Amino acid sequence: MVYKLDVSREEYRDDYAKEKESGELWQIYARNQLVSNLSSILKDAEKYKFTRSEGGNKDTWLSHNAILVTSPRGSGKTVFLRNSKHMWNSSQQGKEECGKLFFLDVIDPTMLMDNDSFANVIIAQIYQAVSGHFNKKSNICSKARDEFHHSLKRLSDSMGKSSEFDGSIGIDKILKYSSGIQVENKFHHFVESAIKVLGCSAIVVLIDDVDMALENAFEVVDEVRRYLGCPYIIPIVSGDLKLYEHMTQVRFDDRAYSNYCRDVELRKDGIQLSSELTTAYLTKVFPSHTRITLFPIENLLSQMEIIESDNREKDSINIMPYSLYREKLFNKFNYLCHNRDSRKEQFTPRSARELTQLVRTIKPSELKDVEQTDTELMSLYIKNKGWAAQQKQGDAFANTESAIALNYDRDKSFNIHRLLAFNIKAQSDLVVYPWASYPVYESQLEALDLLPSRGGKDVKNKHLLDNIFDEKSRILKSMPPLEFLVSDLFISKKVIEGNKSCSVLISGDDLPENVNHPDILISDGESKESEITERKVDVKYSVESVLLDIYTEGELYSTLNNTKRFVLFSRAFELLFYSFVKNESELSYDVVDEIVKKKPFYSIVSFSETKISIDGDNEEIIDELDKGRSSLALFGEIVKWKREYSSKLNKMDSFKLVPIFTYIFNGVFTAINVIKANYSSSKSSKNNTDNYRNEHLSDMVLRFKYNLLNAVLRAGIYGEAVYANVLIGAKSETVRDVGEVISRDKTYTRNKARLESEIDRFTKAVDLEKSQRLQEVMMLHDAIEQHPIFSILCSEDGLYAPTLKLGGISKKDSQDETKQALKTLFGSAIDDANHILNDILSNRVKTLSTFRDKLKEVSDVEEIERAIVAAKENLPQGFEQEDSYKVLDERIQNFIKAISGYGNQDAKN
Repeated sequence: MVYKLDVSREEYRDDYAKEKESGELWQIYARNQLVSNLSSILKDAEKYKFTRSEGGNKDTWLSHNAILVTSPRGSGKTVFLRNSKHMWNSSQQGKEECGKLFFLDVIDPTMLMDNDSFANVIIAQIYQAVSGHFNKKSNICSKARDEFHHSLKRLSDSMGKSSEFDGSIGIDKILKYSSGIQVENKFHHFVESAIKVLGCSAIVVLIDDVDMALENAFEVVDEVRRYLGCPYIIPIVSGDLKLYEHMTQVRFDDRAYSNYCRDVELRKDGIQLSSELTTAYLTKVFPSHTRITLFPIENLLSQMEIIESDNREKDSINIMPYSLYREKLFNKFNYLCHNRDSRKEQFTPRSARELTQLVRTIKPSELKDVEQTDTELMSLYIKNKGWAAQQKQGDAFANTESAIALNYDRDKSFNIHRLLAFNIKAQSDLVVYPWASYPVYESQLEALDLLPSRGGKDVKNKHLLDNIFDEKSRILKSMPPLEFLVSDLFISKKVIEGNKSCSVLISGDDLPENVNHPDILISDGESKESEITERKVDVKYSVESVLLDIYTEGELYSTLNNTKRFVLFSRAFELLFYSFVKNESELSYDVVDEIVKKKPFYSIVSFSETKISIDGDNEEIIDELDKGRSSLALFGEIVKWKREYSSKLNKMDSFKLVPIFTYIFNGVFTAINVIKANYSSSKSSKNNTDNYRNEHLSDMVLRFKYNLLNAVLRAGIYGEAVYANVLIGAKSETVRDVGEVISRDKTYTRNKARLESEIDRFTKAVDLEKSQRLQEVMMLHDAIEQHPIFSILCSEDGLYAPTLKLGGISKKDSQDETKQALKTLFGSAIDDANHILNDILSNRVKTLSTFRDKLKEVSDVEEIERAIVAAKENLPQGFEQEDSYKVLDERIQNFIKAISGYGNQDAKN
């Protein structure tokens, strides 16, 4: 069976059952059950009519023949009810019993006025149907006409004195003035006279949305039980059975017991009695065999077709299976996100109403495979944003809102905080997003508790978190853990900087104005492509300095001395995302410089810049790094990278990239929180595995890189991916060796192998669309792998050199560093220098003048003089500019200066 949804049909048209096999009526099995029930009840009505006509037998009987059409809200009960007449007429039984059932118009109890009685409405509707029949057919005998009016009069008389019926009359007064037996008898006679005029055997009463008429709901159901139990009346009632049960339970609860009753046992008995009464009552009103349950929409979608007429061409109809339509929706709004984990069950209508609204909101013709203009894309994204808000799908809403914001950012400006998908604070604005439901404080506190001592005794993570969110805070979607400070995860400012250098050429046209650094060399050269002289700028930079600028933050409002740069990763993510969503011509040095200089956007301190982050002496830390130099170098490297990958990334515009980068963002920063916890545990635990014993910043960057690449692969795989983090517990030595990573970490390698296998499979199956999309995932993976935030790491033959040791400098490390520096400076005379420094001179000698005086005193000994001269002759020219000299403390530097100047004053004299 193929089900059809025609979006070109007028929205008010719901006559789907006129053509039996058109496919537009989806509830085929429910239709068959309805026709069967109507046929059976019709036979009962005819037998009842025959019994009443035999020998003047006027006994009345009640039948419980109400048909209940039940399903959750929005499943199409109203449409089914409105088509019930067409279902009957088009069925074989309906054709055989033509005219024996008279269908009244659908009654909606929600339209009742405050003082209306539902039974009154039923009688009025029957009266209107008969009156209409009188008007259409003038040949109706006067006897039948008189009998009908007399029955109505007798029904009215049964309410009391005729003088009371001046003005409006109705069943509500009947209940007041007459016994139930009288009303039942007169009502049967009234309906009997009506069906004689209408020429039918039974009247079908259609009652819709009883469960929505909350104030009148029980009254309506009770009227069905008491008055519409006449065998000539066939009530068809729609509604959710769960709501009926609830409303009936509430009704009986009010009468079965009181919450104020002091007798606990009596109250328990009342609760049980109420529950039993509810079940018995609904079983009586809606017998099990006349209950019709509509199919849920998810059972129909696999065989659903969407029909759309092309307005530009007459008689042109486009047909698209719903499965293809949904896949196009996913591909349009979840670019390169293929598996279930990355798509978050979006575009899954829960009812027929939601399905029709979705397809009418975004029609199949709007999901074009051809390139669309910015205006067309913007219109689509605005529609999807509205749909996501209606469905309260926070992921889809935040992604769409962010894509729209990026589209408006067509100039060279950029700020990731303007994108809702990455701004956890903006999502918590319950004035703007009152439907936000994700408990952010609880989830962030849970992530913080993973860190030993919540990051350490010195850091104020919990204090800062409490200033951002509280227990009532809600956000639109699941967000990863914030970048909390970890007291053990830092780079000491005593670590050597600047011993590894690189350079990048920047075109003079790209060079920002008013940028001047002492290490910038300007040279002119000819462009190979155009043979035109082009001004080039050679920017030299320190690898360590750039790594520190990207991955650490030292400018914290704190009460601690100025010794730490905390390791954070969200600045790197922002640089990565920025370089993808901007074209080469839109890349700006000013934006790169701003990202580098401001605090990492997802770090805990970026949301509370004026709050104390660390304990210690009252002082504000000021980072000594010249970040402008790194910004210029990064800008040049990003431009160079963009130029190299522009042909591969030309399809990846800002509209498309938001969903996959938000997925990557969630996965990576969740993994980073685990890595930080493991690192911190290894520093504090007595039973640590030493996996992080020799950890450097470069190793942490590699862990970040592999988790990022793994998230790309995981999002792109159509089948089942490996859902695990990468390198969270691997040894530092393993992380540095590409071969070791491939052989030891199965998560990343398996996901990569699965993606490559899917590319091969879809290529062989000639599924070019899926194959192309998977190849784009691999292109994205490769482009990220070579991005400057990672390619800056020094490597050779798959081995990465450890750079920038994490944590403080130990006394032993400091002593080793001093010995190595002295050996570098004095060379073969190192023993002479150590003998003078350690054995001849006192440890209390510190100043330059004192060292000079002491050297002069001890030089009287010939052996010591020879040692001083040897040490002096081995010192290199310009030793003060050497890195090995700069790392030494002030005392030893004074000693070296005194050695270098030995004898100069005597010669001058």
